[in-house]
Order: sequence, then C-alpha cells, then structure tokens
Amino acid sequence: MTEEPKLQLIHADALEKLTGLTDRRHRQLAKLGHFPAPKNAQYQLAATLRGMFAYYRGMNENDIKQAKLTEEHRKLKIANDYKERKLILVDAVKSCVSRVLARVDQILEQKLSNEYPSAVAGLDVPQSRIYGKRLGDQIRTEFQGLKEEWK
Repeated sequence: MTEEPKLQLIHADALEKLTGLTDRRHRQLAKLGHFPAPKNAQYQLAATLRGMFAYYRGMNENDIKQAKLTEEHRKLKIANDYKERKLILVDAVKSCVSRVLARVDQILEQKLSNEYPSAVAGLDVPQSRIYGKRLGDQIRTEFQGLKEEWK
C-alpha cells in the first residue's frame, strides 16, 4: 500500500513574505477562487502558488488588454480630431510656415531695405520716427494678411 503524499502547507506570514501581499489580500484572492482558503492561517502550498501564478498572469493579460484598448481609443480620437480639423499634420505646418516666412522676408526686405532709407533721408528724428511708425503699421497689416495661410 502506497502512502498519499503529505499535503504541504505554508503559514500566512511566510506567504506574505513570499508574495509581498497582505494576508487580507490573500484571503480575498482565495475567496475569488484563485486557490483554497486557509485553515488555521495555513495555505496549501502547491495550490496557492499555482493560484498566485495564475492571478499574476491574469493581471498581466488584463494590463495588455487595457493598454490595447487605450491605444485603440487614442487612435480613434486622433482620427476623429483630424476629420474635425482639430489637428494639422506637421508637414502641412512646416510647409505653411515656410511660405509665411518667405513672404515675411520679402516684406521686410522691401519695406526696410528698399523704402525706408530713401524715405527718411533728410528727415529730422521726430519725422523719421513718425515714418517708422507708419512703416511698422504697414508691415503689421501685411502680416495680418498672412493669417489666410492658416485656413
């Protein structure tokens, strides 16, 4: 007649040290069916370890599922925002900024390098400042027209 193997047990304190969880959490996991409930603060070693591994694997799978759902949600939000014209592609912004800056460069060259020196030649300081103010206003008006690039 062969003897049945002796059921190995682990005390609640040792299980806490092993898993890093409290006995209260172990009892919750046992109640959820991950492993048998303890008797006299003793857990069945093999069944409890199998249950803990299954619990941790399940946590990992749930984390992966949650991350996947979060990523799918993010992609849908981006697609919807793009359709609603709440997003602009980086390349479109770069292209637009390049066109605007080229126009700004033309305006500054025309107004400051070509017009300003001849316009203020022979004027006194107060008259030069008045002309400069008007020129600044013209340049700002030109820049305001560039906002049409963003439509």
